[in-house]
Amino acid sequence: MTSGSFDGTAICTEGLTKRVGWWQPQSLLDGLDLTVRRGEVFGLLGPNGAGKTTTFKLLLGLVRATAGRAWLFGREVPGRASREGVGYLPEVVNHPDYLTVGEYLRYHARLRGLPRMAEAVDGALRRLGMEGTGGRRLGHCSKGMRQRVDLARVLMGEARLILLDEPVSGLDPLGQHLLKDVLQQLRREGISILLSSHAVGMLADVCDTVGFLHRGKLVRQGRLADLLESGKTRIRFQPPADPSKVPPPPRPGVEVQPAAPPGPPCVSGGVGEGPGQSPGQSPGQSPGQNPGQSPGQGPAPVTPAREGLGSWLVPDPAAVGPCVASLVQAGAEIVEVTPERFSLEAVFTRVVGSAQEVAG
Repeated sequence: MTSGSFDGTAICTEGLTKRVGWWQPQSLLDGLDLTVRRGEVFGLLGPNGAGKTTTFKLLLGLVRATAGRAWLFGREVPGRASREGVGYLPEVVNHPDYLTVGEYLRYHARLRGLPRMAEAVDGALRRLGMEGTGGRRLGHCSKGMRQRVDLARVLMGEARLILLDEPVSGLDPLGQHLLKDVLQQLRREGISILLSSHAVGMLADVCDTVGFLHRGKLVRQGRLADLLESGKTRIRFQPPADPSKVPPPPRPGVEVQPAAPPGPPCVSGGVGEGPGQSPGQSPGQSPGQNPGQSPGQGPAPVTPAREGLGSWLVPDPAAVGPCVASLVQAGAEIVEVTPERFSLEAVFTRVVGSAQEVAG
């Protein structure tokens, strides 16, 4: 590739392959073609053993490729120059618990030969909202806080690219939320990020692009918005007073979910109801929690039928207008017309399932 080919590119690989074993070689990574643009957050999804960690090690020059090539900011891997401005956070970091946060960061600043060490440490902590934590011992820090300390370590060297291998592993929900905030902040600052994670929900919140690895192969990749797009449109509507007046869809292929009949009116102070408790709600049951649902699970998804709304799922964009017009003419009130989107988890399950079927 020519130098001009790398304009705006943080990571580029061509046919990157890693095999191990001599008698019966096994492919840990097989012909990876990957491009991560500058300022982009790219998420790698895949089951255990898919090749995510191997990808990171190859990009950092920690192991040598069997075949293929890789470049970081146009500099070929491996090579000292290719690692300039690159930070890496592995899944497991063994922290010296006896050191304070400040001592740990100053140690790494000295290793990297940073000229203004104290300024670099204070700036990295301030950047992550961790002012005043320099005197705390790492052994007294939570997993989430140690994770942020290591992000500060990475950022001290003015990193332009950060590689994060399973950064959510072992974090509680609060730690995951804090990490997501940090990643969104880094994205706003234009830092390129390549991360792998099993936390599909977090990837959906922070990634611009997602790739799916399966048995060492990149089986699919694309912009997140494109991957989640179903091509269908959901029309939700309040039916007229006489629901029988709702017409059949004017075009074929429309999935119809009729509105459920309205439930009994809520009357406060009924028998067996506590303060703020809905009729039929068991004592100790949270508002919005379905009977039989365990506390702490959160409210179950509300379906259009429970809202008293009808719903049409239209597969053809050209049919949306005629469907809306048909409902309005029948006296229905249109509540919303929105694109139907897949969840990232559903896309992941479908892509990996298809890859397994092809592989046999």
